[in-house]
Amino acid sequence: MDNNGSSNQSPGTASFDQKLEKAIEWQQKGAAGDRDAVRTAERAFKRLRTEHPDQPIVDAYFGSVLALLARDETKPKERLRLAKSALKLLDDAVARAPHDRTIRLLRGKVAYRLPEKYFSRTGTAIEDYKFLIEACQSDPSSLAPGIYQELLYELGAAYFRSDRQAEADSWWGKLMEQPDSHQYRGLIDQMKKGTNEKAGSRQSSRGSSKLQAVKTSLLGSVQQALLNERTGTTIVLLGASIISMGPRKFSKKFLSSLRKELLKR
Repeated sequence: MDNNGSSNQSPGTASFDQKLEKAIEWQQKGAAGDRDAVRTAERAFKRLRTEHPDQPIVDAYFGSVLALLARDETKPKERLRLAKSALKLLDDAVARAPHDRTIRLLRGKVAYRLPEKYFSRTGTAIEDYKFLIEACQSDPSSLAPGIYQELLYELGAAYFRSDRQAEADSWWGKLMEQPDSHQYRGLIDQMKKGTNEKAGSRQSSRGSSKLQAVKTSLLGSVQQALLNERTGTTIVLLGASIISMGPRKFSKKFLSSLRKELLKR
């Protein structure tokens, strides 16, 4: 294993090292948003996998490239296929080299970004991030300070998305203890605010659903009244108020206009 925590699994030839380094450059450009670079990286890693089939690090990077292809894909079925293939390659690479920090970082990043609703991989991101953070605490030189802080933030976010607020706050607290970490405060506050706004939106949606149920019930009552030309007790919705009206007989004209008014709302 080299001093960066990556297993020294290459055959040691300059050709392999140079090809891997170049392929990684394309992968990084693709991760930054360059779609053409993603395709170039895909071809480069395919060649490396053919030439060096027993290299977990190559498989892991190829998995990360497939995840980028999934990011850029517009067809849902193909996007899902690519994402699943990416995860399989990354899981296999971790199984073959569980202590390789580069492989763990690649898998953790992919798992963190995949929607939990469809892939249920937040737990994988948590596992890999904790592994990397603990390794860095034992050997501070194993991760650049910027990467270490990013992992602390994303680990807290992963717990937060999993409704584990106490653990999220614990990791974010560790992040805030780091020098020059103030830029993450706004991101944390924004995430918490967004969750509160969603909760308020759900509450508002529930209120709207109840209001719609009342309106539907009223329409049913009006329709029945139009048939019978009489109601027992009619409840009329006017603006935001609900007015109860006692037993009386209404004309067809009034009931028809009431029905039209309800349908507008």
